[in-house]
Amino acid sequence: IELIDWPAPGHFLVKSGSSFFILDMDGNIIFEHKLASFFSLKDYEIFRVRGTAVKLYEHKKPYLVVLTDFRASSGKSMLSVFDPDGKLVYKELISVTTGLAAVRLPSSKSEILLVGDGPGKVYSYQIKAVPPTP
Repeated sequence: IELIDWPAPGHFLVKSGSSFFILDMDGNIIFEHKLASFFSLKDYEIFRVRGTAVKLYEHKKPYLVVLTDFRASSGKSMLSVFDPDGKLVYKELISVTTGLAAVRLPSSKSEILLVGDGPGKVYSYQIKAVPPTP
């Protein structure tokens, strides 16, 4: 169980089997995502789950980023990015990692996402193009 500030402060990120959930303070499920089987393990479970909210666009609500680690024998983690409405917009299978952080850019009100990918590797994710302001 982990505290997470998505879709707003004061929520919990939890796991069960091959799914993860966002719960409110009363224990109500407000978001659920089941990982699809993507490698040779037929019945896999999430070993550990971590998440953060990241403000990729200055004028939009934060995105949800969830990092799920699988059994050590798989050597893999899944990085999943969801838009403010909870739609999956990006996923990537990476090496098992413990690194996940949203960092504010000094020149704007948006953030970048830093993700570890095994020993000695850190990747930076950010939006290249800014959508038009409504």
